Amino acid sequence: MTEPLQPTEGAPLRAAPLPAGPRLAVVEIWDADARLLRVFDVQAWPLKLGTALDNPLLLWEAGAGDHVATLAPAPQGGMALTVGPDAQALRLPGQAHPSPAGTVVNLAPLARWQVGSQTLRVRLPGDLLPAPAHRPVPRPVSRPALAALALAGLAWATGSTWLRVAPDADWQEYLAPILGVAGGLLVWSLAFALLSKLFNQRFVWMPHLRLALAFGLGLAALDAGLGLLAFALDWPLASRLRHAVWVLGLAALLAQHLKLALPAQGRRVVATFATLAVVGLALETAVQWQRDGRLFSELYATHLGPPSWRLVPAQSVKALLADVQTLEAPLRQAAEKAALKETGL
Repeated sequence: MTEPLQPTEGAPLRAAPLPAGPRLAVVEIWDADARLLRVFDVQAWPLKLGTALDNPLLLWEAGAGDHVATLAPAPQGGMALTVGPDAQALRLPGQAHPSPAGTVVNLAPLARWQVGSQTLRVRLPGDLLPAPAHRPVPRPVSRPALAALALAGLAWATGSTWLRVAPDADWQEYLAPILGVAGGLLVWSLAFALLSKLFNQRFVWMPHLRLALAFGLGLAALDAGLGLLAFALDWPLASRLRHAVWVLGLAALLAQHLKLALPAQGRRVVATFATLAVVGLALETAVQWQRDGRLFSELYATHLGPPSWRLVPAQSVKALLADVQTLEAPLRQAAEKAALKETGL
């Protein structure tokens, strides 16, 4: 039996030698993130495995056990696994607790079992592999498209700063927000690129930068659009929904970043962040209702556009004063309740 050769430092990587005997089966070893670590050629039965050096299949994970199990063909066909004396880290299919030493378990074809954080599988010559599971592969990032997104983000940040900063402000007040946005995007994308390197063994920076730019521009445009829609149609609800849009959008952005870093856990990541976003918004709304008696923290639309963009007729001053008078009684009741609460009555 042979194992793949490990290159020494400074030596070129060489292919593993061909097996000296017939290949009776292979044992595949996977890590906790469903990545194939190595394939062991089986040339004789029985096959013992563990961390002790007298095992033909030497496990590399510390704490797995000196003699974990023994594999051999079952009399009725297939594979039989005999639990060894050091099987505390062994988890067989359908079993949540370790089996006692000497237990013989017949393994189904291509059945997987765990030793510590690693998953093992025996593949016999007649076993047919299932269709590979679909995993999202990051699309190649087009450099012109990424440059266009970066220029659009720069233009948006510049325009927002120009509208917010006073005309007679110093040039540093214009430059600081723009540099802050650029530096924040850089640090954000590099952080998720390092996370991809940690969990997926791939340092992918440009896909994360593309996600941050696309989501950032989309959310900023949607925020501005809802504000202008509230102004044009005299519809305050559109402006009040902006906070929920930002929460859901940021949750979607984080989910997409983690899907790139953990492609095998894509559905769980999406379900987790969707649940957190919905539950968080529900709790925030409930607290807002309990505290102030309304669902939204925003009292009125804060975006003012050019008057020519207004699509509904303006209200008269008399109508405004009439609406203000209707607020007098609720405000007086709220003030009285606050005063009673302060006095402890």
